[in-house]
Amino acid sequence: MTVTDANACTKTLSTTITEPAGMVLTETHANVLCNGGSGGSIDLTVSGGVSPYTYSWTGGATTQDRSGLATGTYTVTVTDANGCSKTTSVTITQPTAISLSSTIVNPSNCFVADGSIDLNVSGGTPGYTYDWSNDGSDVPDNDPQDLLNIVEGTYTVTVTDANGCIATHFRTLDYIDIIPPMIQCPANQNIPASASCMGTVGSWNPVSLSDNCTAVGLITVTQTPPSSTILSGHNDSELVTLTANDGNGNTASCSFTVTLKDVTLPMAKCKNVTANLGANGMVTVAPSSVNNGSSDNCTFTLSLTPNTFSCSNIGLNTVTLRATDAGGNTATCNAIVTVKDISGPNAQCKNPIIFLNNSGHATLTVAQVNNGSTDNCGIGTMSIDKTSFNCSEISAKQPVILSMTDVNGNSSTCLSLVSVKDATAPTAECEDVTVELGSNGMVTVYGAELASASTDNCSVWSYSPIAKVYNSSNLGDNNLTITVKDWSGNAATCVSIVTVEPFMSPTPLAPGHSGSEASFKAGESDFAFHVYPNPTSGDVAVAFELSAEQPVLIRVFDLQGRLILSHQDLGLEGENTYWLGLKGLTPGMYIVDFQSEDLKGQKRLVVQE
Repeated sequence: MTVTDANACTKTLSTTITEPAGMVLTETHANVLCNGGSGGSIDLTVSGGVSPYTYSWTGGATTQDRSGLATGTYTVTVTDANGCSKTTSVTITQPTAISLSSTIVNPSNCFVADGSIDLNVSGGTPGYTYDWSNDGSDVPDNDPQDLLNIVEGTYTVTVTDANGCIATHFRTLDYIDIIPPMIQCPANQNIPASASCMGTVGSWNPVSLSDNCTAVGLITVTQTPPSSTILSGHNDSELVTLTANDGNGNTASCSFTVTLKDVTLPMAKCKNVTANLGANGMVTVAPSSVNNGSSDNCTFTLSLTPNTFSCSNIGLNTVTLRATDAGGNTATCNAIVTVKDISGPNAQCKNPIIFLNNSGHATLTVAQVNNGSTDNCGIGTMSIDKTSFNCSEISAKQPVILSMTDVNGNSSTCLSLVSVKDATAPTAECEDVTVELGSNGMVTVYGAELASASTDNCSVWSYSPIAKVYNSSNLGDNNLTITVKDWSGNAATCVSIVTVEPFMSPTPLAPGHSGSEASFKAGESDFAFHVYPNPTSGDVAVAFELSAEQPVLIRVFDLQGRLILSHQDLGLEGENTYWLGLKGLTPGMYIVDFQSEDLKGQKRLVVQE
């Protein structure tokens, strides 16, 4: 503090204000005794604050310490000389009750006293004492906590703690048998299967049985599974367990296997069968096909020896059927397998092309038709139904049947379509001719007439030009090239010298020629055929006479040599008439060409609307 007077003089003084240390209350206490009396006490210690202190307890007490207290919570307020106060609470409790438990080992042998009691103590106040008795007798003198090597009986112990609290505990010991009996099972057993391949486990006794305490007659023996358990099928088995119980809770077990065995032979029965070879020339015969009702009391399998056959086995073959059951028992029987080949060859044809020779003929061989035909055992013979071909078969493919028979007599056929070709060109031969102009100043010659001597391995089918018209500008010699073709289009040419003379020339015409139309020759004799009606606006008839039955070819060409219609047939001996359908043709001039072996001829035909 600074003080200033009227003259401004000052004086300063400092002072320190302090607080006493806070009070600290410390207590020690003893809880009440185990009998529930008022034996508890509280000793209170105070420090800090400013003495002297005053005390205020719940219940009205004002002393610093207290004694002879019952269980409960006690609160005290301490006030120092400055009036500061501090409060604390103390709880007086009774110690927990003594708890006793034990573990025991009963005498483990009906002839030896080796039981024991292990005593466990908790609660109360440590500093325990023990007092044991056996059915009222003290044991032993030194009263230990645990008892060892004692016999059967009831043992009682009284435990006293440091406060004099007591608790009593008792245990009863009985002799126990902890040694299992001894049991020995028989060896593994086989039992025979019945006619239905079944059996039961049956009842079994141990080979030997003993126990340390229980007489053999009092030991019970049980069997698992029970004797009625059914076994079914060879090698079906059960593990049988025999369990001995000595009556004291001790058991011992042993096990062995009971197995069902099939000792009955199967019955093999055979039948004769037929086996047909397959496309590969082999056949495998299944045992089931030879089996004729083989049987066995259990399951069985069948095998066949031999079971695979080839072409070399055709005929009768002895085989053995073997029946083997699950137990390895076997039985056999013999049968006859008749091996047959019933499959015809696999006939394969190809469509060949053959060419006519210079005489108009061709020969076809089997090799030209066969396209790799096969058979499972081998082909014996092959043939074709037609080997010779001629010019008449050029126009269409010719059907040929390839027939074959295998080595076992089975037959097959296939169809081949043979194309007959003519690659030989005609031999063209022309003749020279002298013609006279007609009154109209024109004359026509025909190629077929001038080249009629031309030949072919088949026949000449066309002449070009079909017709050639000359007039006064062509007087004298004229070279006319004529092209002859056969039906296959093979061509050859020759040159005819056509000498044109004026009308009314004194020079006679060559035989068979006129100024308007020439007749054609057939060999050395004239051949006449008729075409009517001519002119026509529809169908026309071609009439001719033959001395014998022979092929006939009638064709119609336009003036440019193009084939318009072709008709091929077999002419009859005597008179023949064929009708040609010409409706729809463009009006104009056409040439009707006739050929039959060495007979040839042409006629002009006018088609009109």
